[in-house]
Amino acid sequence: MAYTGLIKSFNAEKGYGFIESTQTQQLYGKDMFVMKTALPGGAAAKGDKVAFNVSEAHNGPVASDVQFLSSSAVVAAPMPSQMGAPRPSQVAPPRPS
Repeated sequence: MAYTGLIKSFNAEKGYGFIESTQTQQLYGKDMFVMKTALPGGAAAKGDKVAFNVSEAHNGPVASDVQFLSSSAVVAAPMPSQMGAPRPSQVAPPRPS
């Protein structure tokens, strides 16, 4: 990867965002546009640290081949239902005596 930066913004509904990078700012004078198709998993969060290449598109340079170096997202602990434990709705109610 030739450049590093931080996800400045990403709109999941529209499928694009921008990467803030001092390296590309010096070369191109702007933040790098990034499409969801260039992102692993097709999404990113503000503050994610990324490495990327730059490709030429019809509207100018865009980020390509993006790889996450670190994520700003908080990772939640798995729910018991995700760890194989039965959900309350899966446990049979007690039978009346």
